[in-house]
Amino acid sequence: MGGWNLISLPAGVDDLNNGNSLLDGALTDCTSRTGVLIVANQRPGSDRWHISLPCHPQLEARLTAGDDAAYDLLTAIQPCDLTFLFF
Repeated sequence: MGGWNLISLPAGVDDLNNGNSLLDGALTDCTSRTGVLIVANQRPGSDRWHISLPCHPQLEARLTAGDDAAYDLLTAIQPCDLTFLFF
């Protein structure tokens, strides 16, 4: 079922794209109607959101580019980060 899911990564899982990733590549398959559409992350003590829009790279670039960008680009997830997935 679609909607938001909240996760906090355990120690040893530190990147969306590495072999130890909690997220299987099939979860971000843009041809699937049940895949992850948005990954939003906030680090403890930070007021900035980091986002990834795996199926919408142009929108992702528009939201994360420039000095006054609304969001930072999500490049890694660290243990204890609050991470939201929207399916």
